[in-house]
Amino acid sequence: MPSTIKLPKLHAVIQRSMGWTNSHLHLFRSTFGTYEPESEEGDTLSDSLNEAEVTLNQLVGEKGDRVSYVYDFGDFWDHDLIVKAIIPCAKRRRRAECILGEGACPPEDVGGIPGYLALCEAMSVKDHPERARYLDWLREPFDPKAFDQASVQERLAKLPV
Repeated sequence: MPSTIKLPKLHAVIQRSMGWTNSHLHLFRSTFGTYEPESEEGDTLSDSLNEAEVTLNQLVGEKGDRVSYVYDFGDFWDHDLIVKAIIPCAKRRRRAECILGEGACPPEDVGGIPGYLALCEAMSVKDHPERARYLDWLREPFDPKAFDQASVQERLAKLPV
């Protein structure tokens, strides 16, 4: 993705990549501070800075730099975003691209890591007592090892950055 992407757009890219629905609060953390969206009243929800005023390249600039992204303060999905490479681009990219991935994203509202582990266990045992409940909720079997790069790329293609 372009290094000039603003944090709200980065949030949208992550949401699309994960297949989530942007149903919960989020924040970004870096060595420079914590960044959140503005509330309806026009301020941030805590002592954080306004994420809309910050681009990714203001927080990271070299290989190995990190930014933390926390989504859903109940389930508390804490992601470590690490710069793997900086690739010069002759023309401005108009969208983020998925170049690599691994494993299925935890479903929205699964209950954080403990809930995700319970889901994975129930899906791995055909006669698990919770399997039917999970299948009813998800509407399809869940494979934690599955990754569909084409689906991620399709979701990202609809999101100009």
